Amino acid sequence: ITRYNVTGAWIGSSQPDRWLIVGAHYDSRNSSSTSTVNTPGAEDNASGCAGVIEMARALLPSQPTRSILFMCYAGEEQGLRGSAAHVQSLIQAGLLTSVDAVVIMDMIGYSADANLEALYETSASQGAYLTQIGAAAATYVPELAVITSTNPFGSDHVPYLNAGARAVLAIENDWDIYPHYHRSTDTPANMGPNALTMGAAILKTNVAVVAEIAGLASAATPLFADGFEGP
Repeated sequence: ITRYNVTGAWIGSSQPDRWLIVGAHYDSRNSSSTSTVNTPGAEDNASGCAGVIEMARALLPSQPTRSILFMCYAGEEQGLRGSAAHVQSLIQAGLLTSVDAVVIMDMIGYSADANLEALYETSASQGAYLTQIGAAAATYVPELAVITSTNPFGSDHVPYLNAGARAVLAIENDWDIYPHYHRSTDTPANMGPNALTMGAAILKTNVAVVAEIAGLASAATPLFADGFEGP
């Protein structure tokens, strides 16, 4: 079966040859039953894909000076296939060095309680990236506790890191206790009462970091406000 990555691009207003990538996988998996049972994947990972779309909506009116590729990957659950294929296409085209930063979102909408915690994961060589993320959260989302890891695994940031790119994964810190993980019950209704506030906290942090790296040609439109997590 051929699967496709879904992409949209903003071409930078003054540095079109410098790129940032904002991504999330769109496939889902059911590990608790047979392959014939539907797996809605609301949390894993429609939440991340919604984050990609929301970040595009928030950033583009301010005309980023660098280009941004918004991508939803196929085949993450089958072995990071979509992101690995994209990295190989960049290498083959000689474009990997034009990528300034990658932000991957995977499971960003669940918190077991009102204490919001996000895990940001990259390689040991990217400590400055984690510092930048922590500073953005402290400034714009002080209610979000940022947990960091330099042991990357299991999501679409890994192929970029393995190729030497600057990449980070944003994921809720409670992902491993989400009761509907890889189940047919992973629906929006089961993501819990903190879904919007959890997702909004991660998105505000990510938008701030991407805006800082990409640069903004216009600040006329606020990137987010108090109602950022609302409809």
